[in-house]
Amino acid sequence: MTLAQRFILRALGVAAISLSGALGQTIAPLPPTMPDALNVVERLRIEAGQLLPTVRTADAQRFLISTSWLPVPMPRTVWRNPSTGDVIAPREHEQLPAAAQEAFEKREYSERDYYYTRYGSPLAYVRAVDLLASNLPASIPDNARLRNKKILDFGFGGVGHLRLLAALGNEVVGVEVDRTLRAIYADGDDQGVINGSPLMDDVSPDGSLLLVFGRFPADAEVVRTVGDGYDVIMSKNTLKNGYINPEHHPEHHADKAPGVDLGVQNEKFVEEVFKRLRPGGLFLIYNLSPAQAPEPEKWLPQADGRSPFPRELLEKAGFEVLEFDTDESAPARKMAYALKWNEGAQPIDVEKDLFGLYTLCRRPTTPLLK
Repeated sequence: MTLAQRFILRALGVAAISLSGALGQTIAPLPPTMPDALNVVERLRIEAGQLLPTVRTADAQRFLISTSWLPVPMPRTVWRNPSTGDVIAPREHEQLPAAAQEAFEKREYSERDYYYTRYGSPLAYVRAVDLLASNLPASIPDNARLRNKKILDFGFGGVGHLRLLAALGNEVVGVEVDRTLRAIYADGDDQGVINGSPLMDDVSPDGSLLLVFGRFPADAEVVRTVGDGYDVIMSKNTLKNGYINPEHHPEHHADKAPGVDLGVQNEKFVEEVFKRLRPGGLFLIYNLSPAQAPEPEKWLPQADGRSPFPRELLEKAGFEVLEFDTDESAPARKMAYALKWNEGAQPIDVEKDLFGLYTLCRRPTTPLLK
């Protein structure tokens, strides 16, 4: 029985398997729904078991199997000022004068919120992990391409996938501007050394996790903290053309649409990403998007998942463009079915309302000829 099969059985609590001859075994079918009594890590383990047949690389498998060692978090309390939008952790709230404390309202976040936040399952990153592992040098063993790497996630949205990447033996840095996440992840054990996943006789080295809150690269202190020397810089569902360049759609009232303010010109952002990669390092933009609204006045910025940076701009910065706005819809839909996004209280029509695009660039080991 393979390690992946053992994990599926463990995740589902299945005691029996049916033999199918000398060449292998058949895993018992997945349960249609998850019991309400499961804690958040048990739910993630089941999701990981459902996703395992959809991935190609050993590193993506290890990423999923590492859910077995995720800690079960305690519920978190944060304090929010509805007038200013400020969100602070309990320790910060206690340090305020009594009069200032009264301006804040208590908000409770469950153990599920800790990993899923408002952005969904952290395991939806598995396709991005699969793509990265597939494009790292073939000279690296296929179970360790995402090991001993320095990885930056721009707009990380939740800590779960960062911990899983760190548990593979990587130095992981996440950058985010969401003030609520800053307050939720304010405990000391939310970052730091992350124990390597003990996958049978192949134990990953310990990794590390650093969460940085602020605007990159507009904030000089954030830039200093982030540093450089990265093997991978990635971003999922943040660097969308609809968010970064809403002015490209003036007929759709884009001035009122939610967006992502990089704080610098697009050219400067791409240049900073290039500078912070090691030679041979990868830059991945991975976006999942819904169908665009047919009415112009209802245009959805989140539905424009194209790269916000034209190929020419990426190449001008020095990148070798490996893939540009490559259609990722079919693999993304397999992932969506595995995660059962087509079921539950708010199901989506996976075939008609889920699309994927990705752009993958490499910093050349030698400068490209202009």
